[in-house]
Amino acid sequence: MTDLRTLLRGGDAVPAFRMLLPQGWVAHRPDERGERQLLDAAAKKLAAAGRPELLAQLRAHASVAYRQLREQRAFLVIMPGEGTPQALFLPATITGIERVDTPDAPVREVVIDAIRSKGAKPLDRAGMIVRWVERRDVALDGEQTATTSISYMIPIPGAERRRAVQLTAVITHPTDLPADDEVLERWIALIDTHVATFSWEP
Repeated sequence: MTDLRTLLRGGDAVPAFRMLLPQGWVAHRPDERGERQLLDAAAKKLAAAGRPELLAQLRAHASVAYRQLREQRAFLVIMPGEGTPQALFLPATITGIERVDTPDAPVREVVIDAIRSKGAKPLDRAGMIVRWVERRDVALDGEQTATTSISYMIPIPGAERRRAVQLTAVITHPTDLPADDEVLERWIALIDTHVATFSWEP
């Protein structure tokens, strides 16, 4: 049977893994070239859809996010590409970073804190993927907006839970959007469904 999941690579530090991506979504390195490519594709799609307000939000968010990701040595960014169907074109990004033990933040303690203070729970039956949701109001280019972040922590094999991949999906939306908004809940469910297909490449 053909494996439709995309083979994703984390460079030298993170082993290769597979994950099913939403139709039309693409994975890039979080460098300046990748940022330009993804935003150019987003601009075309949102212009065709007549949603310029989302483009402004996405550009502002991406500029800040990419700068922070490069500082964090992130290895992966996933976003809707030019070929994404309108129904799957979310104002969202998924990023991947390698988490390693530090004296102030051992990986195990990060997960325990997420369980205790952020309501983190296993996403999958095996309990390999731990998931939690956070919401923040932020100012981007002088305008107030909000983000809902869904984080997934996945231990790297053989590292005794001292190293992990953290995937974080960030959805940008208006500040007055309720947390139980039906569309927002569908977006979160879509991302959950795809992250749940994560598996390490043998």
